[in-house]
Amino acid sequence: MGAGHFWLVNWFACAVLAASALSGCNVLLDNEKRSLRSNSIGTAGGIPWPTFDGSVGTLDAAPPPPLDGVTTGSCDSASQKCVPNMADMVSEACGSCGKGTRSRQRLCTDTCQWGPFDPWSECELPEGLCEPGKPEEKTEACGPCDRGTRKVTRTCSATCTWGNWSMSDCAVDAALCEPGSHMELPAVTCDAMCGKSQQVRTCTASCTWGPVESGECEGQGPCKPGETRMADSAGCNPDYCMKGVQPQMQTCTNTCNWGTPTNKGNCTIPEGVCRPKDLGSTTGYRCIEGDPGFRQLCRPSTASPDERCTYAGREAYSGC
Repeated sequence: MGAGHFWLVNWFACAVLAASALSGCNVLLDNEKRSLRSNSIGTAGGIPWPTFDGSVGTLDAAPPPPLDGVTTGSCDSASQKCVPNMADMVSEACGSCGKGTRSRQRLCTDTCQWGPFDPWSECELPEGLCEPGKPEEKTEACGPCDRGTRKVTRTCSATCTWGNWSMSDCAVDAALCEPGSHMELPAVTCDAMCGKSQQVRTCTASCTWGPVESGECEGQGPCKPGETRMADSAGCNPDYCMKGVQPQMQTCTNTCNWGTPTNKGNCTIPEGVCRPKDLGSTTGYRCIEGDPGFRQLCRPSTASPDERCTYAGREAYSGC
């Protein structure tokens, strides 16, 4: 037997043993059949592992070179559970209404035994789901020029969906305003006759109040405070049907309006006004000057407003 033939026989024997060992691992693990290409070692130095086509002794590649730093001698087929560095990952339902998922994995050790599981990953929830009863809060801008703030909150419902947002009042500086709005200030006196001018401020585009602006001077009174005037004469003396003349004076008040008239001087009886019971008679009269033997009688107070206490027509009277 030549040297080349001897080498081929030995390599074939080693390949058969490797395939038998892998088949034993698959039986123990209840796995599907695996090729040597599929384990976690994979390739060595860019050269793939040989694979088997199911018939003993048939190779599809040349023998692999030895792997640096890989220990394979500690695994025996009787206790082998896995291939070194193989990953085993499991997942389970979690979170809101059991609709989320989490996972963890373990690795096969170099003794072909499963190592411990890593901690569970964070629970990943589908978009829009939440934990029942869990609140969510955020702060948003509001008010003039969005310079105020308010809190917006919502709570997760029993069906693991978010409820409607509710918002607090907008907390905003009182000095801010809505652009274009107006603020009326107390009116101020604008002249000596109690005229008033309305004061107003307009909110600027930067949400701050502009300067004070004055409106027209309006609502002036008829007089200046302290000013006096003689009022139209008022009627006086009831004996003369209140047709006497009484001078009066008015004083302008602090509100620029004429006050109540006050009497000034004596009550005087105008020419042509008479007293019905003058000279002790039942009917007043007067003799007509330059017309002897005639008189004028005084009309009674029951006459019309214009005629009462005035002289009537001419009549003969021996006493004149």
